[in-house]
Formats: sequence, C-alpha cells, structure tokens
Amino acid sequence: MDLFEHFKETYHKENERTKIIQDGLTIPIGIISVLTTLITFYLFNFNYFSFILVVIIFIGLVASGSIFIVLGVVNIYKAYNITTVNPSLSYRYLPVAKEQENYFLELREYYKKEGLTEKDVEANAMRDFKDYLQEFYVKSATNNTDINLTTNDFLTKSKGNTFIALILLISAGIPYGINYAYKPENINKFEIIKSVPLQLDSNTIKTLKHG
Repeated sequence: MDLFEHFKETYHKENERTKIIQDGLTIPIGIISVLTTLITFYLFNFNYFSFILVVIIFIGLVASGSIFIVLGVVNIYKAYNITTVNPSLSYRYLPVAKEQENYFLELREYYKKEGLTEKDVEANAMRDFKDYLQEFYVKSATNNTDINLTTNDFLTKSKGNTFIALILLISAGIPYGINYAYKPENINKFEIIKSVPLQLDSNTIKTLKHG
C-alpha cells in the first residue's frame, strides 16, 4: 500500500464528510422554524379563560416544547461555531498552490547549495516535498476528523431536541383542539322562539266557520 496515497485519500474523504455534516444542519433548522411558527399560532389563538386543566396541560406542553427548541438552537450554534466549544479546533486545508510551489523551490535551492547534481537536486527536493505533503495530510485528516466527530455529536443532539419538541407540540394540539371547540364563538347558539297566540279578526272567524 502506498502510504502517501492512503493519507491523501483519507484527507479528501474527511473533507467530503465535512460537507455532508454541514448540509445535515439544514434539517433541524427547517423543523425549528416550522415549530416556532406553530408556537406563535398556538399562543395567539388559545383561549386562556377556558377549563383550567386544559389550560395547564397546554401551557406545560408548549413550554416544554419551547425549552427543547432552545436546546436544539444552542446545539446547532455549537455545531456551526465549533471554535466556541474548543478555540483550538479549526479545519485545516492544503496550502494554496503558490505556497506549495515556493516550498518546493526552497528545497531545490537548498540541495543546489549542497553541491548535488541537478538530477539529485530534483529527486531530493521531490522526496522532501512529498514527505511534507504526507505529513500535512496525516495531521489535517486527524484534526478534521476530531472536528467532524464533535460537530456530528452536536448535530445529533440538536436532532434529538427537535424531535422531542415536535412530539410535545403535536401533543399540545389536543388541548388546543378542545379549547378551540369550546370557545364561545364556536358553540352553536340556539334561539328559543316563544309561540305567539294567533289573533284573528271577526270576519276571518266567520269565514272559517262557514267555509
């Protein structure tokens, strides 16, 4: 096995994993946005002067759901801003092409001063440059793996928080539905119509008698 190619592949695979993890953050963000809208709808349309038990259950479920939403947001923030958890953690990427070229030229210049032939200068410079890249791949892949594991941990926690919030807020729909059904304006009102005695004039009575 070519160790250089192995570490190079590991480095690039970890970078691909970074993108997948970061894309995964959009799912809890979207759900939290929907749940926040649902909470707003609940709070502005609930009748708080209804059955006390229904009100207590509703407030308890909405409050609990809100707490888990806040926890979800905190974990998303930590996942996006990993340096707030550990300031020493930051993704490492390959130096720009110009930096790599400059380093290689420095190596060639060093071996030229050693009095080596042009062929040996090129061979030694290339060997050292490859070792430099391999060391970079090893350190960077290890560093980026640690960050991805930490980020994924916060992402998993956020998804868990969001799922619990979703269950609680869906459950809050039950007391909300009961409350809505018993709102005064939603109760069918029946108007009692009193019977009024039929009053007929004398001519109508005579007509009916002889009719």
